Amino acid sequence: MTEIKKKEHVIMEGNLLEYPIFSMQKRRVDRTTEEYVWHERNGAGEITSERKFKVDCTKGVPNYFDMDVFNAIMRVYVKKGGVYKKTEIHFTIYELMRELELPVHDGAKVNRVRESLERMAKTSLHFENSFYAEKEKITRIVHLISRIEIYEKQKGNRLINMVKVVLDDELVNSIERKYYKLIDFKIYKTLAAGMPRRLYEYLEKKKYRKNQFEIGIRRLATWMGLKTSKISQLKELLGKANNELKEKRVIDKWKYRKANVVYYFHKSERFKEIEDNLFYLENLAVTFYQGLGQEKVSEVLRREGMIMLQDLIDEGYTKEEVAFALGWAVDNIKNIH
Repeated sequence: MTEIKKKEHVIMEGNLLEYPIFSMQKRRVDRTTEEYVWHERNGAGEITSERKFKVDCTKGVPNYFDMDVFNAIMRVYVKKGGVYKKTEIHFTIYELMRELELPVHDGAKVNRVRESLERMAKTSLHFENSFYAEKEKITRIVHLISRIEIYEKQKGNRLINMVKVVLDDELVNSIERKYYKLIDFKIYKTLAAGMPRRLYEYLEKKKYRKNQFEIGIRRLATWMGLKTSKISQLKELLGKANNELKEKRVIDKWKYRKANVVYYFHKSERFKEIEDNLFYLENLAVTFYQGLGQEKVSEVLRREGMIMLQDLIDEGYTKEEVAFALGWAVDNIKNIH
């Protein structure tokens, strides 16, 4: 039997995966706001709807180092799930440094992580007709981190400094509604900082039940937070990231098709066994609910059940996945107790 590699899961809320919250600029520039607009068009090319998104931070728009720090925070959130309140994450700076694989005794890097926490606590995300909740796009203002507190905790015969991060209620509620994706932090950290990591997260959200994903180059660039509009430059930036994802086996292959880029995803050997009979997952989910006394299985429950079952089949029943699956079942299925 093939050995299943242990994964380091990060739970990421779906809207945070979708939108360009973190700048991909290598150097931090003196910019406190970034705004994005998307238009949906019909077959005749007419605009049918508009979505807007704005990142606002008095300490400067967060960049990809802040993205790494936020992912590390959510990694701790997974590891300590159930220990604290559902909106709170408690850790030491050194725990966070170890998750980021940064030297814990490097004062400059410790300060950089602290500054990142402060910056994210002052970052607000403005979703105009663009925050996905309850099957529709709504308008919301969400804080990346609601607040940060520093306190002392007794450990043995000494006091240690602890950090408490409080998440925005909207994000926690969205996660509880199962609008999230589990990201493998181990894979994430093997990728170069910046674009490859951001692209990995975005594609993880897009690949459910798909062998491939196609998107316009300029549209993808906007989702990535890239500022240039020149196709030649975009192709160069995306090409480097795409090649790294292929080399690290995040994707099977990719290609440009006119003004689009197409990604082809790997299929696990276990999933290949059932891919010719995908309705098996749906039937299994429905049977599971009905066996628990759920007479009428809604489309939402059916879809979420299929997602969880596919994850378990595809990813090998890791301890963390099973824990999330059980928690999901307890939260959503009547008469399970």
